[in-house]
Amino acid sequence: MNYKVVYFTRNGHSKHIAESIASQLNCPIIEITDNMNWKGIWGFLRAGRATLKNKPIEIKLSQTLAPEDNLIVVSPVWAGGVAQPARIFLNSKPAESISLILSSGGPIKETIVDFKQFAFFGNIYRNSENQDLVISDLIQSLDTHQ
Repeated sequence: MNYKVVYFTRNGHSKHIAESIASQLNCPIIEITDNMNWKGIWGFLRAGRATLKNKPIEIKLSQTLAPEDNLIVVSPVWAGGVAQPARIFLNSKPAESISLILSSGGPIKETIVDFKQFAFFGNIYRNSENQDLVISDLIQSLDTHQ
């Protein structure tokens, strides 16, 4: 199957996860960018507000996607939800073609995303050792769908 890893990151953690997945699958990696400054404490606060208010943000991709691409999306959790730039991207694609990996400070509640809508869902906890396990589960899930 034709996989592409798409990620958004504020501090580099989601990028690291996306690079690991892309390396193991030997597939392209695509970054979601926007025109916002999310750096520092003020950026952190703006990020949370943007997510809570579902603020419209213009996003760009570092490469183009084809309609037949199967996507693995990696995003941080902001204010209890998928980071706003990644959420905007997710809302523009059919959920059944997406495997979603979230990067969070700990366990998250199912209320932030409807897990059942995605082909695969995993949460990688920062400062935990579950990254390899979640990525392994993802790759096994992809193997069973081929």
